[in-house]
Amino acid sequence: MSRSSENSFMNYTKVYKETQIETASPVKLIVILYEIIINSIEQAKSYMAEKKYDLVNKELSRAQDGIIELIAALDFERGGDIAKNLYSIYLFCSRRLFEGNIEKNPQMLDEVKNILSNLKEAWEKISTMVSEETTIQSQSTKEPTKSIDIEG
Repeated sequence: MSRSSENSFMNYTKVYKETQIETASPVKLIVILYEIIINSIEQAKSYMAEKKYDLVNKELSRAQDGIIELIAALDFERGGDIAKNLYSIYLFCSRRLFEGNIEKNPQMLDEVKNILSNLKEAWEKISTMVSEETTIQSQSTKEPTKSIDIEG
């Protein structure tokens, strides 16, 4: 691929991702955030194997920022015990990422990745249910089509 083709592809990818985020529902945004965090953890593990520790730090910092965003998105009033439990899980994950970075331990990163992958799957199911519910609601609120009786 030529340099200009590569740049065009990268620009297209960036615009696509930005559009995906800008048009996403709040639930879908949570799923996207999980994907970003999980990808950062995977990238950090790859850099860890290559002993590129400055890049490990960068990726794990990005993952930690994502976890902070997940914490900020929690609604403790409406979320009740679920929000409290997610808060505890997110704090645990943040601590394990920190420890995994300090100890350069990919197993700790895998532990967090597995937890977040399971949560992502649950949010994907919620996203699908919300999307289906929205579709049903929009179909039921549409005005009935008017027709003309041509039989007499």
